Amino acid sequence: MTRWLPIAMLTLLERRKLIAWTIFASAILMVYTMSVFPSFRDTDITSFVDQLPEAMKSFFSISGNIYETGAGFLNTELFTMMVPIVVLIVGIALASGTIAGEEDVGRMDLIMSGPVTRARLYGERAVGTLAAVALVSLALVVMIPIGNVVVDLGISMSNIAAAAFMVWLYGAYYSGAAMAIAGITGSTGIARGLSCAFAIASYLVQSLSGIEPSLEHVSRYTGYHHYMAHTPLVSGIDWGDAAMLLAGSVVWFGVGLVGFLRRDLG
Repeated sequence: MTRWLPIAMLTLLERRKLIAWTIFASAILMVYTMSVFPSFRDTDITSFVDQLPEAMKSFFSISGNIYETGAGFLNTELFTMMVPIVVLIVGIALASGTIAGEEDVGRMDLIMSGPVTRARLYGERAVGTLAAVALVSLALVVMIPIGNVVVDLGISMSNIAAAAFMVWLYGAYYSGAAMAIAGITGSTGIARGLSCAFAIASYLVQSLSGIEPSLEHVSRYTGYHHYMAHTPLVSGIDWGDAAMLLAGSVVWFGVGLVGFLRRDLG
């Protein structure tokens, strides 16, 4: 195994099946969704969508004319819900299992008996998790340039890059949350349960903010708001949102490191 970040590389190797199957499924999902875009573009779906209740349109972030463009179609069909779910599955599974998972199987004592510090173990596990999320994020957008040629999606490369970057930041944010909880509690189940609940609550608050005005202010503090508020696939990257997700990720991973360093592993 390479001497450069060996534990990070081990993280990727240990979860290679999960990563590979996720990438494969992401590519299939993307190809299928792009293939049906022409049928939506060439029909009068605008009038149908406009007849839906405002609450439903707000909750699912849809409008009639957004289906007429490739970016709007993919954003509504994939990047609003399916893409976040995919990166959450990989990020939370790896982040919670790479630290707490070692304790669950009773392997932490063996690992710590070697020439490795807690900080290095935690740091390289975090790097491996972020690398896995990056691979999945790229897989989710790598087919879009092909779609530009085959079905005329008309999405600029800058917006594709913006979408990939924001997907990665979103995954990093909740991976950090999962690793923070795992580092503090030492429990894989608690880390996965709480971080998933946190992500779901974030989505619901942001989605319902268009229906319930009292939630609008609260939604601005959620990770999902900063991921989706400016629809990067349609409008490009918003550096303010990116900075908030990045800062939040750093805080989460930092909290997890402090918790892991202070906790009794015995």
